[in-house]
Amino acid sequence: MAAGLTVAEIAAAIPKTGGLFAYLKELYGEKWAFLLGWVQTLVYIPGSMAALGIVFATQATAFVNLTDLQQKYWQLQ
Repeated sequence: MAAGLTVAEIAAAIPKTGGLFAYLKELYGEKWAFLLGWVQTLVYIPGSMAALGIVFATQATAFVNLTDLQQKYWQLQ
């Protein structure tokens, strides 16, 4: 909640398109904005997708009758 309110406050103060990249570029410079873009591309988004994949596989097994061993095998695929 604090992060959302912070970004909303910055968005009201800096009316530019581009989201967090534009705000960091304005506040801290182009170097930090560039690094944010790469960190999001290489770390944040793939990590989020992996976590969502694990949660989906775990929750999807509730609809299919599988043993515990089969569930573990299915999650490893």
